Amino acid sequence: MRSRNYRLLTKVIAAILFAVVTTLAQTNEFTYQGKISVTGAPSANYDFEFNLCNDANCGSILDTNSRLAVPVSDGVFTVKLNFAPGEFYGSDRYLEIRVKRPSEMTFTTLLPREKITSAPYSIQAAKATNALFLGGVAANQFVLTTDGRLSDARPPLPGSPDYVQNTTPGAGFNFNIDGIGSANILNAATQFNIGGQRILSNAGFRNLIVGINAGTVNSGIDNAFFGVNAGSSNLAASRNSFFGSGAGLANTGGSNSFFGAAAGFDNTSGEANSFFGNNSGLRNTSGSRNSFFGEGTGFNNTIGSDNSFFGRVSGVNNTGGSNNTFIGSRSGFSNSTGFENTFVGQGAGENNSTASRNAFLGAGAGFSNNLGARNTFVGNTAGWANTSGNDNAFFGYQAGLGNTTAGSNAFFGTSAGRANTADGNSFFGSSAGFANTTGIDNAFFGLVAGWQNTTGSSNTLIGTRAGANSTVGNNNVFIGSGAGNPNTSTQVSNSIAIGTGVTVSTSNTIVLGTTVQSTQIFGGVRAGIFNGLASVSALDVVNSPAGGGVVAPNLYIRSFAQGGSGIHLCWKAAADGIPGNVITNCTSPFSEGTLKQGIEPFTLGLSIIERLKPVAFKWKADGSSDVGLNAEDVELVAPDFVTRNVKGEAEGVKEHSLNVVFINAFKEQQEQIATQRREIEMLRRQIAALNKLICLSNEQAEVCKDELK
Repeated sequence: MRSRNYRLLTKVIAAILFAVVTTLAQTNEFTYQGKISVTGAPSANYDFEFNLCNDANCGSILDTNSRLAVPVSDGVFTVKLNFAPGEFYGSDRYLEIRVKRPSEMTFTTLLPREKITSAPYSIQAAKATNALFLGGVAANQFVLTTDGRLSDARPPLPGSPDYVQNTTPGAGFNFNIDGIGSANILNAATQFNIGGQRILSNAGFRNLIVGINAGTVNSGIDNAFFGVNAGSSNLAASRNSFFGSGAGLANTGGSNSFFGAAAGFDNTSGEANSFFGNNSGLRNTSGSRNSFFGEGTGFNNTIGSDNSFFGRVSGVNNTGGSNNTFIGSRSGFSNSTGFENTFVGQGAGENNSTASRNAFLGAGAGFSNNLGARNTFVGNTAGWANTSGNDNAFFGYQAGLGNTTAGSNAFFGTSAGRANTADGNSFFGSSAGFANTTGIDNAFFGLVAGWQNTTGSSNTLIGTRAGANSTVGNNNVFIGSGAGNPNTSTQVSNSIAIGTGVTVSTSNTIVLGTTVQSTQIFGGVRAGIFNGLASVSALDVVNSPAGGGVVAPNLYIRSFAQGGSGIHLCWKAAADGIPGNVITNCTSPFSEGTLKQGIEPFTLGLSIIERLKPVAFKWKADGSSDVGLNAEDVELVAPDFVTRNVKGEAEGVKEHSLNVVFINAFKEQQEQIATQRREIEMLRRQIAALNKLICLSNEQAEVCKDELK
């Protein structure tokens, strides 16, 4: 919008006030005529505002007349103004003019502001209609001329000391008494009134009653009632202090302190109550020994006793609940008959209605609880959704946030058990058991321990992130930072993993430590079956000064391969640098045929034995002398007669299998001996026959002599 310049050129104020004897014909209206200079449009309709100001700067606008669509011709305009006559009582007045076109958004103030002259100020004459008579009474009836003390000139001057003297009136006052008034006693027989209403009395004995209708029927002692209707129905009750309009209005009990409008409004026989705040304890009737502090605290309490409510509308709906402590705005808001509860924090236990013996500390702690009992929730929104769960202890921001009806849980740490809805769990650590929903009887200790567990039960997870990377099955024990199942999609059950970062990926498995760790057990170890304290079938690993060892009625060590293998355990020397012997795999060919398949005769014997190279040597471990075979040499002769390590290298000799070779060798030798015997018998017979032939022809031959004998 194009801006315009407005300037006031001239002005004319024409009063149409008529000075007549009677005031009925007089009016407050006067005519104002002026001329403005306007750039661009000297003749048109304009909107005007006329403000009556207290000074030339218009520090205060006393009255305003708006005149819209005022015709302006060649800059000249005329309006009629009508300001409140009460603003004309002798002080200077100024007129401020503001103008704009109807299409413009804001007014332009015309300067300077004009001082209003005496012509319109004749409005004040309307106040002088009773100059000779004051309210119809002759003026001389208001002035006593027969009392000489009125003209007494004794000090202090002027006037007489027998009267209170009026001094120069201050601004806004009809009269002013300077100095300090003094009286020995001001005595009212019953009370002090203002406007016909009692405002101060001491009805009864040792009472102080201040306020209209306060303590109207009071006859008790040691009461203090301050406020309209405060303690108005109090009869004989004593030692009460009521401050505020309607405070303790219906009270008949004693030793109460009510502060605030309508505080303890309905209290009748309740005693030793302290209500502080507007409407606090308003409906209390017979409840006693309550302390309510804050607007609306304990508003609906009627018969509940020994309660302490602190904070706006805390315990506002409590009716008969007793021995409760609610601290914080809206804490225990819905509690009605619940007892022995402690709610501390904004909105703590806000929806609790009838549940009892709960302790909620923190903004929103136990917010939704209404039936759950014997719970302890500490932390912002801890146990926020719990409704009817019992015997829970949640400590930390959002601990047990989603728990609704579950009980006997203990969650300690930020978001611990945040989604849990089941029973009997103990989660300790920030976000421990964070995602657990229906799992029961779990114990998680450590930062985010069991973090992804949802339905697993009876698990014990101890350590930061213990069991955190999987959903976890049941009956597991994971101990150590990061211990547990590393697979997020596979559950394991009945497994134990102990050690930092130790993992177990299969069920029914125990893992102790990692590959870089050695396990040391000081003292004895017992494993097996027991009947009470007596061992039925057990393995004892003992440690004593005489030397430790394994003691067992029977020692059975299952082979490393599957059942049915011919591999068994035997002693052999330890590896380089390690003293003593170790148990390792050996092979025995002497086992049940039902455990074998692909059976074929084995006939080699002497051909193998002849190629074996027995050696004499000393063991590196202890330097002792021994004889035997090298596995590497046996492998060259009979590869099936050696055991191999994980690299496929020959490591041991199946010494018991050599018995098969010896058996075949013995059989070969026995067969050779039998053949030789047969051959010898045949030779013997042949020799005997030859001897007979010789002797037939030559009886004197040497070979025949023995025959003849």
